[in-house]
Amino acid sequence: MQLALADETVEYADTLQPLTEELLTRACREGNRDAYLALEHFLYDQGRHRDAEALTPPAEPPAPHDPAQLLHDAAAGDATALERLRKVVSRQNETFRQIAAAAFTASPALWSWPAKLARAGAPELVEPLLRAGADSGDRQARQRLVSLLDDQGRTHEAEAVLRTVSATDMYALNSLFHRLWPHRPRTAREVLTEAAQAGHILHVLTVLRPLTYGGRLPRDRRFAITAIRVLARLGYEPAQVQLARTLLAEADELEREKTPHHDLVARKRDGAHQLLRQAAPGHREARSLLGRLAEQEDNYTQAADWYRQAIDVGDYEMFPSLLQALRHGTPPNEHEVLYGLDADGSLLPPW
Repeated sequence: MQLALADETVEYADTLQPLTEELLTRACREGNRDAYLALEHFLYDQGRHRDAEALTPPAEPPAPHDPAQLLHDAAAGDATALERLRKVVSRQNETFRQIAAAAFTASPALWSWPAKLARAGAPELVEPLLRAGADSGDRQARQRLVSLLDDQGRTHEAEAVLRTVSATDMYALNSLFHRLWPHRPRTAREVLTEAAQAGHILHVLTVLRPLTYGGRLPRDRRFAITAIRVLARLGYEPAQVQLARTLLAEADELEREKTPHHDLVARKRDGAHQLLRQAAPGHREARSLLGRLAEQEDNYTQAADWYRQAIDVGDYEMFPSLLQALRHGTPPNEHEVLYGLDADGSLLPPW
């Protein structure tokens, strides 16, 4: 079209305009709205106003099909939709699975359909839809199903739903563990073991970490620290770092006592150092912690070395700490943090 409208000498000028018009017309028939606008402009540019005004714009594309529309209509009180939904649920066919999988994909404002269906006189449809949605991997459906079962006093069934995905899903693991612990410790250990064996060590540590905090029951702390210690011995670096943090926190608690056990404090700190060194080759937080510990001991050369290693693997928040270590404990000001460093630690021009 651009060539056909250009005031330039082109090859096949006598066929270029008809060809352009034919191509744009075909595209219009296929529903291309951009082609319609281009053809309208093309005709107007040639002074063919009547032809341009006679054009029929392509129809608007159909709205995307929402498999859950029937569900939302039924929940809104549409009697016809409710009857159709009953038939779909009873057949458990592909349409049923599509509706269940899409039940929570629309606006959160429509997520109240379980309560609305119950008020509409069809509470029996809620659970099969939620179960099918949970089976499709929808977390919102699974959470609603668990709440529904709990409300009905079917606690063991709710736990069974969580157990199906607790090895891979952080929310399910955390919820299930706190349901089981401490009343059913064996099962609680089993679900954590399953998650660890599935490779989700960070999920396990996230569940255990709050149990290690001061103020928790001794039983909770013993269980959590023992579990983290097992993972650390198996070589999991995040567990090694978490255990090191716990040992350091315990050492600090002991030092605040009126009659601190100096030997025990030293053993805990040595154990933490050893764990962090084991984790340091592949864990940047271990390098950062080793730098801070070296700095606390006024070993600024070693602290700077650890900070450099942490920065090398992307922990750029350690840059101010590196400057501080290079200046033997003097905190850098904001201006200095904007500068880079060369290999021996000298300031370079601003970045």
